[in-house]
Amino acid sequence: MNDQFTKPFTDLFKAAPYGQMPDQLQTLMQDGLAKTRDATLKSISAVRDGAEALGKSSPLASKETGALTTRVFEQAIENTEAAFVAAQAIAFAKSPMEAVQLQAKYVQAQFAKAGAQGKELFDLTSKVAQKSAEAVSSVAAKSKFA
Repeated sequence: MNDQFTKPFTDLFKAAPYGQMPDQLQTLMQDGLAKTRDATLKSISAVRDGAEALGKSSPLASKETGALTTRVFEQAIENTEAAFVAAQAIAFAKSPMEAVQLQAKYVQAQFAKAGAQGKELFDLTSKVAQKSAEAVSSVAAKSKFA
């Protein structure tokens, strides 16, 4: 029962009453976090590249739409980075209480950040809608049906 896969969990249960995190479990968590972070950021980057290519190929794509798309992906990367930084800190917490405090701090910061990010995206979306409405009005005014 002390093989490389079960030992970290056995150690965790032994150390839990003392509020300690075994070194092997921290190493395992760190490795998993690093691999997951890398894969997540590569996926976001690939989707962003695809969206940018689509925006460049579409004659209807506007500067404002590109700015909105870019900002959405930037926010996704920022939020992903923040999640991994928090997860890493939690993984290296010295006690369960410290881990809970770190998680609460992260959640509080993300709620504040979500409000600011939402407002920013709303403003960019409003700009896109305004430019689109202006373009439609311009075409309608020039047509013989106006």
